[in-house]
Amino acid sequence: MEKTCQSNVEVQVGSQQTWPQRMLYYWPKMYAHQLMQGDEYKKLNPAICVVFLGFSLDKREGYMRRVVAWDEYPCKFRRREKEWGV
Repeated sequence: MEKTCQSNVEVQVGSQQTWPQRMLYYWPKMYAHQLMQGDEYKKLNPAICVVFLGFSLDKREGYMRRVVAWDEYPCKFRRREKEWGV
């Protein structure tokens, strides 16, 4: 079975300090809408969100942040990359 990747690209210009909570609300829906009752979880495709914010969420300097929602053990992640073909 070929895996495809779902993606969401969002631009948020105005300051919205509740953005992390909003993303945690909408991002899982990208997964939830992929399966019907009784489907196997292995049918799930990766879901990636890319967000451009016109404001900073914290006091750290820098232009880019990478936020992941899994345990980032390199060996496990690399196996999944190969499995998904990404």
